[in-house]
Amino acid sequence: MSSRPLSARALRPAVRTLSAEAQGKAEAALDHAGRRRLDAFRTWNRPGALGRLAGRARRVTGLGT
Repeated sequence: MSSRPLSARALRPAVRTLSAEAQGKAEAALDHAGRRRLDAFRTWNRPGALGRLAGRARRVTGLGT
């Protein structure tokens, strides 16, 4: 079994496949439940440093569009 928590192994990949609309609805529900929960979700769902760099490279080079 992997040492990574379930949230990293299963939930994060599932959340990342959500449409922008579905993710927006999830964020609205979390905001309604309390701003702290929304902030925690956004922090948890934020890509790591390598993911941010890869995203920036795709935007700069036009790859992945």
